[in-house]
Amino acid sequence: MISKKINNEYLAILISFSLTTLIYLNTDLLDYYHSNFPKPWDHHKYLYMAISQLDFHIAPFCWRILVPFLASILPFELSVNFQFISFISLIFTGYFVFKIGEKIFNDSTLAFAMLISFYSLSFSTKFVIHDFWLPDAFANMLIAAGIYYIIIKKDQFFLIVMIIGAITKESVLFTLPLYYTLRTKKFFDKRLLKQTILISLIPLLVLLFVRIIILPLNSSEEYVSSLPEQLKLVHFDSSDYNLDYLINEFAPKRISEFSFETLHRITIYTFTIHFLLSFLNFRMLKVYGSRFSIFLLLSYLQIFFAINDDRLVAIAFVPFSVLSIAGLAKFFGPLPFRNYSILILSIIFFLMVLFSGIYYGNWLIIREVFLVVFAYGLLKLVKWLGKLRV
Repeated sequence: MISKKINNEYLAILISFSLTTLIYLNTDLLDYYHSNFPKPWDHHKYLYMAISQLDFHIAPFCWRILVPFLASILPFELSVNFQFISFISLIFTGYFVFKIGEKIFNDSTLAFAMLISFYSLSFSTKFVIHDFWLPDAFANMLIAAGIYYIIIKKDQFFLIVMIIGAITKESVLFTLPLYYTLRTKKFFDKRLLKQTILISLIPLLVLLFVRIIILPLNSSEEYVSSLPEQLKLVHFDSSDYNLDYLINEFAPKRISEFSFETLHRITIYTFTIHFLLSFLNFRMLKVYGSRFSIFLLLSYLQIFFAINDDRLVAIAFVPFSVLSIAGLAKFFGPLPFRNYSILILSIIFFLMVLFSGIYYGNWLIIREVFLVVFAYGLLKLVKWLGKLRV
C-alpha cells in the first residue's frame, strides 16, 4: 500500500512535469522579443524589481517581493530565472492538486483525472507560463499547497506556506478562511475559530509589516514622473493605488461596466466546461461549495479592484477542479468504466486547450460539452450491450 502511494506520487510529479513541458513548448512566451513586451503591463514592474534589488515603490507590485527576489539571486539571465520559477511552480501546483484529489475522492484514477483536468484550465496554467514574469504561478502553488496542508492537518506547513504567501501575493492569504471552513464539522466551532484566528495572525502581520517598511509612492508626482511609462501605470492610465481611490473611483467604475460579457468571462470562459460540470453533483456542490464559499467570494471580489478579471479569478482552480470531477462522476453515475472515462476526457480536454492558445473561443467549450454528452451515450451503449449478453 505504501509502495503504491509512493509510486502514485512519483507518477503525479512525472505527469505534472510532462504536461508543464508541453504547455511551455506550445505557449507564446512574453519574452523580450514578444510584440507585447514593450506595452506598459505588470511584467515590467517585476523585472525592474529584480534588476533594482527591490528598490521600487509603486503599489501593489512593490509589496510582492519574493518572486523578483528569487529571480535576482538565481544564477541565470533574469528572464530565464523568471521562467524557471514559473515552470517549477506549475509542476508542484499540479502535484498538490493531485494530492488534494486523492484526499477528497479516495480514488487514484479520479485524482489523476483531477490533476490532468487542472492543466486544461488555461488561465491557471498556460497564462502563468506565457506571462512568466508575474508571481501568479508561484502564488497558485502556494494556494494549492495551503489547501492540501489544511486537509491533512499539517498546521506548521500551512503556516509556513501562508507566511511565504504574504510576501508573494496578497491573494494567497484568501486561503486563510479555508482553515476553518474545510475542517469544521459544525457551523460554529469556537475552538477552531480561535485556532484559525491565531494561525492567521502571523501571515497577516507579515503582510502588514511589508506594507509598512516598503513605502508606496504612487501619489508622489516627483517619484512617478522619474519612472518610465512602463513602470508607473497601475490601472489603465493611472498610477493611483490607495483605499480611497479603489473604493470611490475604481470599484464603482468596474461595477458600472459589469455586463453579461464580464459574467461570462469570469465563469465559463475562465473555467471552460469545468464551471458547468461543477453544478452536476448537488451533494458535493452543497458540501464543498459552502466550504470554499469565502475563498470564492474573495477571489471574485478582486475584479472590482483590479483589471484582467479572468486571470484574477483563476486562483479558484482548486474548488472548480474538485467540483468538476465530482460533477462528471455524478453525471456518469453507475455506468461502466466511469472513472477511466473521466480520466480519458480530462486528457482530451487538456489536449484541446493545449493547441487552442490562451485566449480560446467559445467553440472550444461547445466541443467539450459535446464530448461529455458523446461519452455518456457511448457508456450507456456499452452498458446496454452488456445486459444483452447476459
